[in-house]
Amino acid sequence: MAVDIILFDRASWRDHLLPLVYTRPVGDLHIGILSLAEKWGKIFNCKSSYYTEPYLAARFPTLITTAEVIVLKANICPSDPLITAIDQLREGEILYDKEEWLAFRIRSADIDNILTNAYFNSLRPVNFLYDISYIRYPEDIFRYNSAQLQFDYALLTRGRSSESLSGTNQLIGDRIFIEDGVFAECCSFNTTEGPIYLAKGVEISEGSHLRGNVAIGQQARVKMGTRIYGNVSIGANSTAGGELGTLVMGTYSAKGHDGYLGCAVIGNGCNLGAGTSNSNLKNNWKPVSIYDYALNNSRNTGLRKCGLIMGDYAMSGINTSFNTGTVVGVGVQYARPGYSAKFIPDFSWCTDQHTEEYRWDKFEEMLRDMKVMKAQPYHDDETELLRHVYKLTQHNRLKYQF
Repeated sequence: MAVDIILFDRASWRDHLLPLVYTRPVGDLHIGILSLAEKWGKIFNCKSSYYTEPYLAARFPTLITTAEVIVLKANICPSDPLITAIDQLREGEILYDKEEWLAFRIRSADIDNILTNAYFNSLRPVNFLYDISYIRYPEDIFRYNSAQLQFDYALLTRGRSSESLSGTNQLIGDRIFIEDGVFAECCSFNTTEGPIYLAKGVEISEGSHLRGNVAIGQQARVKMGTRIYGNVSIGANSTAGGELGTLVMGTYSAKGHDGYLGCAVIGNGCNLGAGTSNSNLKNNWKPVSIYDYALNNSRNTGLRKCGLIMGDYAMSGINTSFNTGTVVGVGVQYARPGYSAKFIPDFSWCTDQHTEEYRWDKFEEMLRDMKVMKAQPYHDDETELLRHVYKLTQHNRLKYQF
């Protein structure tokens, strides 16, 4: 029987993934080549949608077309054993990883009961005995990106034929897949350590060097002389330049000039000015701590390398230097000399002259102009969502006297 997939994140654990999920459900986060929702929909050849926070539901609704649904915890990454276990679930069964639920299969008519403990307790438990990759924190996105990129590469290329590279390029290895309309001349592609996926309409300009694992999304552009090391995913319609490694960048974002970006997650619609770089390693080589919205405090990541986490529509001026483990909120405008603060609250306007709250009318005006320049559709429901996020985040701006 065909079933729809519902990715569930209407729970307090999602707050650890802020600011990235202020503007989207957890299931809409990209890791590898696809979003989590896209992966699960393709795996089960079905529609996937979301059961998320009410203010996100207008843009990310719950869509049900089948008599039964499989509800997944939105922050779990697919693996072959997990896919098999979920596929074998029967109606009324729930899959557990120790004490943590992973997925359950229910009648569609019962979807509004899933927030009650009594309903959960009525489901029949099934134990899952393999390891799980959870996206619990923002840094988990770049930690697991390489493995998910390889998973998505196999998922997307199975039964398909790649286009060919021009003879002006150098290809090392053979794990490259090229969709229609890709332009690449006088570049090198090294796939000996991982695959490279170039989506439809990608442009890789001359003198660029890509070493897998790498995925470049539809209509994205890699500028001349760019160096891309392994574990990099660039979203659709984005621009990449400079030196990049261990990076996941969203859609319609731009880091098009020189500067280093690594061990980083960048949201949608961001723009990093020329010379922007981030540090990803402390001088004392100690584990990196970053700001955690759920804790309203810093959290030790346990990682020796952690760079920049940036929410949607944040921007930096030329020659910005982001400190190790910096978290930049949604809608930030940052142009200050020297190393940044470790946390820059959402909708902050920061220059060397002053720091203040980014006025909503000015942000909305900027957003409209940016979308016109990038030939990107403007949607009123997105504006309302961002207005809601603006209000949600006011307490942080007040705390930091912005």
